[in-house]
Parts: sequence; structure tokens; C-alpha cells
Amino acid sequence: EIKKVDEENKTISSSPSKFTLTHVNNQSYSKAITGNGSAVNLIYSGQYKVSEETPPKGYESIKDFNITINGETSKVTSCSNQEVVNGNLTCLNRQVIVKYNGTTIQLVITDVAKNFKILKVDANNNAINGATFVIKDSKGNAVKFSKSNNNIYKYDANGTITELNNNSLSSYPVSLLPEGEYKIIETNVPYPYRLATSEEDRTTNIKIDSNRNLLIYNKKLKTYEAAGADATVRIINYRTKFTVHKIGHSNPLEGVQFELYNSDRSVRLNSLYESPGVYNYVDDQNSVDNYVYVTNSNGNITINNLPAGKYWLKEIYTIPPYVLPTGEGVYTEVDINIDEDGVSINNSYVNSVIEISNTPNSFNFYKRDTEGNALTTGKYKLQKFDKEANKYVDLKLVEVPNDGTYNEDTVIYKVDNKDGKIQFTLTKGVATFIDMESSSTYRIIETVAPEGYTKASIKDTATVRIDEYGNASGLLVLIDQKIVKEDDSAYAELIVNIQTGKQRILYAAVILVVIGIIAGLIAYNRKK
Repeated sequence: EIKKVDEENKTISSSPSKFTLTHVNNQSYSKAITGNGSAVNLIYSGQYKVSEETPPKGYESIKDFNITINGETSKVTSCSNQEVVNGNLTCLNRQVIVKYNGTTIQLVITDVAKNFKILKVDANNNAINGATFVIKDSKGNAVKFSKSNNNIYKYDANGTITELNNNSLSSYPVSLLPEGEYKIIETNVPYPYRLATSEEDRTTNIKIDSNRNLLIYNKKLKTYEAAGADATVRIINYRTKFTVHKIGHSNPLEGVQFELYNSDRSVRLNSLYESPGVYNYVDDQNSVDNYVYVTNSNGNITINNLPAGKYWLKEIYTIPPYVLPTGEGVYTEVDINIDEDGVSINNSYVNSVIEISNTPNSFNFYKRDTEGNALTTGKYKLQKFDKEANKYVDLKLVEVPNDGTYNEDTVIYKVDNKDGKIQFTLTKGVATFIDMESSSTYRIIETVAPEGYTKASIKDTATVRIDEYGNASGLLVLIDQKIVKEDDSAYAELIVNIQTGKQRILYAAVILVVIGIIAGLIAYNRKK
């Protein structure tokens, strides 16, 4: 007979399991047997293969294993992966215990509840310990759990656990969740990682089907997808960082001082000094008293680990002969948002450098690759936002000579809509624009990417705002990705969905071939 128990040695009564015992040397002889049911008689001794055809609902099937029976003694003499524990023969690394009731052989089989894992990782897929989750059902009620000895959260209507948390673990196995739709909501994340801005972006929708399989909702495709064999929900956490680059006449300014304020400018925020120009925000504001942020020799201030939200930088000291901005220009807005696509700074996911110019009505533009190297080719357009037409319009530019006050590594342009040209290029990786209009918004778009790089999209455009006093600030570094060259055998790019772990294939080359075939058929048909 076969007795089925769970990991706490309790009899499984959810539904009967079905087994088949097949004689290895006489495969036409087999017996069906029900877990936790009646014993069956065997007329042959020797070796049998034990196969679970149907596991109890909510549990994983046990692997097939072999047992050898001595017909004279009615004993099991050997089995797969055997050990002797407390005088009992065990099989399958102790998942099966052989016991006896008179001449009846009892196989006590421990079933593992079917489960899925919530795995917490960072943007580089490294595990993060100590996140906290709540799972809610379709009615918005927090699901209750009890916790087994091996740290599995088991669904339990009478349980007392509603938060999944372990400071030493990054993975939370969940078992026996009934069929239905659920929301996994992240409620806390360990420092220095930060929660997404909205609860919707902290939520992963899942479904448990009638076979207790896991499906994960794909927000972009608006459908549930099978989670795959590993049944893992990977949830990403991000760290935040932004950099202020301070310039005057296109040169970096060292020693300029700023303060950082909250969204309504009522609270001045402290950070921990790490190195020249680098500061780490800490949640316990009383543990640090550094509230002055000073640019380093590169003209930079980098602030790490701020929670998502809106902040204001206030310039409080600059380097002579430059003067402090006046009016609202003394403040620069920093808007940090976190969603399923990552961290954005002032609406950009690829650019986290905010440049602030101390030269009135002037700003720089930089072209870099993902490693920070200057790109000196490609073509670009400067556009100004036309408030009346509610759109950006192209501007014509002329190159002007450097009067010696600007950085020697820049090309200087100003607007000349009569004699200028719409497109410009970067021979040195930096362009400086002078004599720009106050109370205006500009953007720079890429029209031709440097050779070997992909063109930046409109949403990743460099933008700058000049206030009524001529103070300019904005995201002015445009970053291009390198084009990855595939060899002749590479027909497709393999993409892994981080949410589901499910592999997809983007058949780039294959699609081009298919389009070519279709075009050829159309041409042939027309000719015919």
C-alpha cells in the first residue's frame, strides 16, 4: 500500500493520487494502486517501477523509482537512491520511507506541494535579500499563510502570516494557492534600493489555473503568460542616481555649492559625503548633518539613493566671476520616477546628468556612448518649442569663433535663421549654444547616428529650459547604443522576459527574409 503525507507528515486528503507498479522484467504485469487507499496483492517478486500517474491536487508528482521485493520475506531489499534512516530503508533521498504492517509493505511517500517562487533581483539580475510582499486575492483581501520548516509559505485560510519577508532570503516559495487571480504587491525594499513610484508599478498580477500552474500577466501584451518550468516571478528593484554638471563658458566649475530640498522646498535634505562630488542619501536624516553639496574638479555632484519623488537643487555659491542665478533660476527641478522600465530622471530613462550653466542664455550639448566616450560624428538638429503652434520647430545655426573664454574642446553655435544650416555635427563631441532666448525650451534631436551606433529616439532627446533670467538647465547628454554585429549563423536575437523568465525570439533577420519573399511575389504577380 502507498501512504501519502505532506512535508509536515500529515496525511494528504485533498484528492487521491494514482500509481502504477510495473514489473521491470515482465512489463505486461502491472498493478494500479491509489495513494491512501487499499493495498493490492502482487503475485511476482523482483523489481518494480513505481510511477505516480496523478498526484494529489496542489502537489508535485514524485519521480519514478524502483523497488526490489523478496517474495519469500515480503520485504523490500533495495530501491532507488536508498539510505537507512532510524532502521528504516528510505528511497529517493529520503522522500520515500519503507515500512511494514505484517506482510503488507507500506511505502510512505512525502509529497512536495506545488509552489512558485517570488525572486527579488536588481537591474543586473543579482539577488536582493529582505524585500517584503503582500499577496491579495481578486477581492482585495490579503492572503493568509502559514510557514513550513523549509521556509515555504503555504496558503492557510486560518494562517496568521500576511507579509512575506525574510531578511536573509531573496526567494519566497509559495504553495497551495487556490485557483484564481492574485496581485503580488511589494510593500518594502531594503536600502539602498527604492520602491516604484506608484502601487501599480509595485504590483505583479498572477493567475493560478486549475492545475495549480502559474501564469504571469504581461502588461504590454495585456495577457497572461505561462511562467515556464521554473515557475518564478522575478521582480526587479532599482537604485537611483543623478548627476549635476555645472559649467561656465562651457568649462566645468569646481567648488560650486548647492542645497537639496523636498518637493515643496520646506525641508532641506542631508546626505552622507562619500568622495569629492559624491553623496549618498540616507533615510535616517538625523544620522547625518551634511546639507551642502559641492562640485568636484569635473564640475559634478552625484547624489545616490534618493527615494522616488520631486526635489529641488538650490545654488547657494558659485565661482567668481560668475554670479548666482536670480529669481526662480536659483532652483533646479529633479524629478525621479521608478516604474517597470526602470529609473527616469526628468522623464529620461537613459540620461541622468542635469547640466546647469552659469553663462546666461548658453548651454552645452554632449554626445556619448554608453561607456561615456565622446562621439564626434552624426548629425543633429536644434529645435525650439513654438508655444502658439504647440510644437517644436527647426532652427538654423551658424558656427562662430571661440573668443578664448570658452572651452577649447567645444564647437560654438548661435541661431541665424537667414544664413544658417538646420543640421550640425560634433567634431569634438561637445557643442556650445550661445545667445539663446530667455523663457524658452529647446531640444536637440539626432537625425543621423554616428557610424556603428543606433539613433537615439525622440523620447531620449536632449532638452533644456531657459528661464526669464537666462538661466539654462536640462538633460543635455545624448547617449547612443553600439550596434551589435552578428555572425552569419546568428539569425535571431534571443530575448528573455525578466518578469516571466520565458524566452522569446525576435526574428529580425528572418522577418527581413520573409518581407523580401513577399515583395518578390508581389512584383512577379504584377508582371504576370
